[in-house]
Amino acid sequence: MLLTADDKDGNSHLDQSNILGNELNRYSGNNLTLDKVHVGEFGYPEVKRPIYNAFNEGFSLAEYIGHGSCTQLGHDVAIFNSSDMSMINNRRLGLMAFASCEMSLYELGWRGVAEHLVLSTNSGLIGSLGTVRTAFSGDNFAFMRNFGRMSTSLYDRSTGRCEELGEIVRRTKNETSGYLGKYKYHLICDPMLRYIRPTLKFAVSETPSVVKPGDEYTFSGSVTTPAGMNVQDFKGEMVMKWYEPSYISKAKSKIAKDPGNVEVEYDHTAFAVESFNVADGRFSIKANVPEMTRSYIGDTIRVSVVAYDPDKRLGGSWNFNVVVDSTTSTTPGVDNQAPVIESMMAEGQHEGDMLPSAFTLVADVTDNTGIRIDEKAIDGPLMMTLDGKTMPTGIANFVKMENGAKRMILRYPMEALGSGRHSVILSVTDYAGNITRQEFSFEVGTSEQITAPLLAERACREQATFTLEADVLQSIGDNAQLVVTNALGKIIRIQNWSMQGENVWKLNDTKNVQVAPGLYKAFVRFTDSYGRSAVTQGVYVPVLGKNSVMQ
Repeated sequence: MLLTADDKDGNSHLDQSNILGNELNRYSGNNLTLDKVHVGEFGYPEVKRPIYNAFNEGFSLAEYIGHGSCTQLGHDVAIFNSSDMSMINNRRLGLMAFASCEMSLYELGWRGVAEHLVLSTNSGLIGSLGTVRTAFSGDNFAFMRNFGRMSTSLYDRSTGRCEELGEIVRRTKNETSGYLGKYKYHLICDPMLRYIRPTLKFAVSETPSVVKPGDEYTFSGSVTTPAGMNVQDFKGEMVMKWYEPSYISKAKSKIAKDPGNVEVEYDHTAFAVESFNVADGRFSIKANVPEMTRSYIGDTIRVSVVAYDPDKRLGGSWNFNVVVDSTTSTTPGVDNQAPVIESMMAEGQHEGDMLPSAFTLVADVTDNTGIRIDEKAIDGPLMMTLDGKTMPTGIANFVKMENGAKRMILRYPMEALGSGRHSVILSVTDYAGNITRQEFSFEVGTSEQITAPLLAERACREQATFTLEADVLQSIGDNAQLVVTNALGKIIRIQNWSMQGENVWKLNDTKNVQVAPGLYKAFVRFTDSYGRSAVTQGVYVPVLGKNSVMQ
């Protein structure tokens, strides 16, 4: 979660933001990570960068409380305004609530910041909740406290499925009795969207309480519904993050110059990330404690665990504290070895192939002590450039860490690439400050568009049928193949393309296992008249479950 606030009026808004965050965490069972970004702590314009990073890294919910208008968040300075949209390039769209004066006046034809964030074509928010009239601090605070309670309590305890956003807002307004401010709040999004947050629980059977850098630890248990029933068909990924020790800072007021007497606890800076798999609703992890914990000998640090099943669109989270001890751990020597990029290539492609305009870049990196990916650091330990332009900071969203952060697997979706030569440079840093860089050069080329797949209601459930226009078929040479990827570009099926008539995909993967419902993409790869590998442009293929209802 992202929490940000104005520093005007003796930091009273920051105090309110602190209360909102504590209540959200308490209602959620103390399993949230609260990313607190305040102008008093960072200064201006430095506060903008961590806000950009929070968007690009992704959040389920963000809350701003303080002064605001159609043009900006903030009173004395623009903590965020419409011109900042160019700095946001996030793929994971969250919900944001604005507890301020009017953020939109759409009936007058004035598009405010909240609408810009929702209606942006490539990034921003999936929805926003904010006022369309002048509102006052007390009303805003009362509304947001009820919204926090409703957004964390409205879900099905037997499955963990969250309520629709429209219902959450309706119930919030009903709960906020006696305040006229509730009528000023409008939800800008599809009210049938479900608010995604961690609702499942962990039944933990073994967890460490004292850890030693480099030693092995065990973390085991199962995923359960909120009611305590095991979710035996849960299958997904578990991400474990190790955080720097928390600290309490008295709120500053670098702009408004009236700091008040507010204290804020910060505990959201992760220094190591590990990834593991969960199958059949159970997990049993044996891994090494990250060497980076050596910097915190004697401290108590927080560890967060999040598991997510992409097919069910359900997940859970859990936090626990460990004491870092060095009684029996060995003292390592000086680390002068830079990370090693073992491989970097386009997934499913051969070296020298002409690539499609969208593919997945895969890199495998190892290090002897630990790879650093913290994107909030000024020195940018994990960076990637495309044709000299730095890629969005959300690159870490596509990273999987293994072996106590000693191995990193990057799967980054490259999209909307123009024809011609391109170059990607990946820079990786370990915790000793050693840096390694590697370049990947490739060429993008496309032929004519593949026609849309002939998808009837039955086709989306049992098969998808593809055809190519006659003039496109004439340009295809030998070795034509139909390539199917998931929505992020991972190849899941390759089959020969028949030059005669229709081509059918039975909705199976390379192991002939039926794929899960979701969005897939298909294109034809072939050898052109010059003997080079070429591809058609792709089409999206929505796959439904056999019991799904077409709308």
